[in-house]
Amino acid sequence: MFSHLSYVLLDAARMGEHMDIAKVLNPKHDSLYRGGKEQTLFAVAPYIFQFSAPTQFSDWFTDKGWGDSWGVMLKSPWPLPEMHKHFRRFLMVNTEDGQQLYFRYYDPRVLRTFLPTCDAQQLREFFGPIDYFIVEDENPEYALRFKQENGILKTERFKFQDIVQRYGEVDAVQKSVEEKQYQTALKSPPPAEASPEVMKKALKAAGLEEFPVAEQEQTSIKKEETTPKHESAQKIEEPIVSPTEQAPKNKSKWNMFD
Repeated sequence: MFSHLSYVLLDAARMGEHMDIAKVLNPKHDSLYRGGKEQTLFAVAPYIFQFSAPTQFSDWFTDKGWGDSWGVMLKSPWPLPEMHKHFRRFLMVNTEDGQQLYFRYYDPRVLRTFLPTCDAQQLREFFGPIDYFIVEDENPEYALRFKQENGILKTERFKFQDIVQRYGEVDAVQKSVEEKQYQTALKSPPPAEASPEVMKKALKAAGLEEFPVAEQEQTSIKKEETTPKHESAQKIEEPIVSPTEQAPKNKSKWNMFD
């Protein structure tokens, strides 16, 4: 099943410094926050990563992130720019009293609670080009697969280790080719928003300190200055929107970013 996945949505607020490692291991990613004030929140932003298995990135993610609510996986035939545009539509929701709140659908604890509350129209709109989502169960030994058929939500429950073993049997040649791509990515300049010191620390934590981190100019807005280490993370850390009480009730409730 993992061998057919296309993307993973990851939550920097949950991951902390692990997000820096993810960006090095997989250069095919983009933040769902764009422009203005949101640009300063990259340290607690949701990110979309193009996902394939088996690779060093997928092995690292399933080993380190599963069971800790880092994010959700999904399958879609659409390209990254279109998926980025799709998911930005749902970052904010309007409450009954007109208040706008962040909607943390990329948190598996929220998504697995939210989807069963959706009506047919909401399911069709939220899934859009997505074939299915895979999220952690409350018991991380299991995974849940959500898909919609004609506005009806279908849920399947799998033993997580069974899925891991299945995707681990993918052709060895494919793994070798993708491994070389990721090794090359590790030697590439790090993402612009991360300082060399941050990237070196992230690589060391992942046991990858032997790969050089290219020096780069400091950005005009430093990570430490724009995102107070504890305040921003704590502010975004807990789900701001209750998926059962404040999720949108009709199409007009979504706040369309793009």
